[in-house]
Amino acid sequence: MPHTTKVAARTEPKTELMASPRDTEAVGPDHDTPWRGDTAPPTAGDDATPALEAMLPHLTAAADRYAVGRELGRGGMGHVLEAQDVALDRPVALKLLNEPEDSSLCLRFVDEARVTGQLQHPGVPPVYDLGTLGDGRLFFAMKRIEGRTLREVIEDLREDGPEARNFGRVRLLTVFSQICRAIAYAHSRGVMHRDLKPDNIMLGAFGEVTVMDWGLAKPFDGPDRPAAVATRRGAEGRFATQAGEVTGTPHYMPPEQAAGRIDELGPHSDIYSLGAVLYELLTLEPPFDGPTARAIRDAVATQPVVPPSRRAPDRDIPHDAEQLCLECLSKEPAARPRSAAWVADQVDQILEGDRDRARKAEERDQQLTRGQRAADNYFERVEQHRLLHARTAKLRARIDPWADDETRRPLWQAEDAESAARLAAARSLSEALAAYHAALGVDGDHFPTRRALCALYYAAFEAAERDGDAVQMAHYENFVRAYDDDETYAERIKGDGALEVETSPKGLTGTLFTYAPVDRVLTPTSPRRLERLPAVVEPLAMGSYLLKLRGPG
Repeated sequence: MPHTTKVAARTEPKTELMASPRDTEAVGPDHDTPWRGDTAPPTAGDDATPALEAMLPHLTAAADRYAVGRELGRGGMGHVLEAQDVALDRPVALKLLNEPEDSSLCLRFVDEARVTGQLQHPGVPPVYDLGTLGDGRLFFAMKRIEGRTLREVIEDLREDGPEARNFGRVRLLTVFSQICRAIAYAHSRGVMHRDLKPDNIMLGAFGEVTVMDWGLAKPFDGPDRPAAVATRRGAEGRFATQAGEVTGTPHYMPPEQAAGRIDELGPHSDIYSLGAVLYELLTLEPPFDGPTARAIRDAVATQPVVPPSRRAPDRDIPHDAEQLCLECLSKEPAARPRSAAWVADQVDQILEGDRDRARKAEERDQQLTRGQRAADNYFERVEQHRLLHARTAKLRARIDPWADDETRRPLWQAEDAESAARLAAARSLSEALAAYHAALGVDGDHFPTRRALCALYYAAFEAAERDGDAVQMAHYENFVRAYDDDETYAERIKGDGALEVETSPKGLTGTLFTYAPVDRVLTPTSPRRLERLPAVVEPLAMGSYLLKLRGPG
């Protein structure tokens, strides 16, 4: 498998080079013969030797400046060594060519160093030195980047590993915004990266985000200014990539690059790759995959993108983030966002919305918790009141109204305790209702809060029913119906039941009457004949009934 080259120091104690599972690939004009590595394929007649010979005398010789250590990693074009800058006494990483005798690769190597070195941004690894070692080999020295690749983080998230708790959606989008800012800066300097992917993003232990591997970077002229970054090949018009050649990583390359339309590449191509990275951050999968690089390129060029929310329905993907991602992944370059800076601005707005939603959710949950505590107190007070009411009723039935004070004092004490419990229940109910409504004031559609509020109103309805308070029953019934979103209490509020009539002997008939007030006297009304008994009468509305049975004779 080919590898791209990148330096990353793990926090466990040594620095290592991270190998890429989705590697840079270049394909010749026939789209069939792969050229693997960090560079575009060589083209016929590309003789870079004169240019290289003219350039080399101007490079610094560093025979003794660097104490070279172990190899950190190896890719298609170069390898990276651990080193110590003796003059400045600091650790660095030295990148060297695998094939130093290839003059065209030497030019590409020098251009990578110069492009990276001229991009002065926190999101681009600084290049400290470019020159030749004592044995004549080309090298460039750069900062040794410590941390993990974004690829490793994504794989850890996919496997629900230890990093899953540390990289929530807000942090991932923050990382993506920083990537966009680094690319926006490169574009402002007239440089496109052309190989953006999670493998090329390093995350430091203190929030650093670094875009690595500028080996495929290419200067471009803006509409009203030339590229600000100078390269040897750019000055001589020697960039080798031609129409029909494909360089980059298939999973993240734009359709125009996948189809070999190299003349159409521009900043919009990096924006597509940013969209592919965002897609993977949202879904933990690349937008396209396939058994071969060619199958992936064909899908990139011709197939529609499955929306992230459909690809990963369990990831709770914000609509705004999905729309931005799909816009970046537009097949037509003109339909993509106008700049990487604009993409970063949109991500920051999404993050601000996420933070606002998180703040509101925290406020809502605090009120919900407060309401639940008060509701629990209310339920306890209601039960306490029920027991005290029963005790008071027993004492009242036993003690004559004309009894002396000493005899009636236990009744008075029971009545006072019952009143205190009822007042405490009312206060707890009021506190719980206020908290629940405050929570709904923040998030009116929050189902757990609405369900808890409905349960509280139903408990108050039942308490009013036990007290025979029809006015309060009607009051609370309306609120139960308003918040009973899943109709948990619909049948209970309606109060319909069934009457099962069994007779012995069989063959009796009956008449069922409904008691209704007539001139303030409950009177049997609305007779219903029951011709065949036993029978079940349903539905039967809440109320009082009289059943008369008649047998033979």
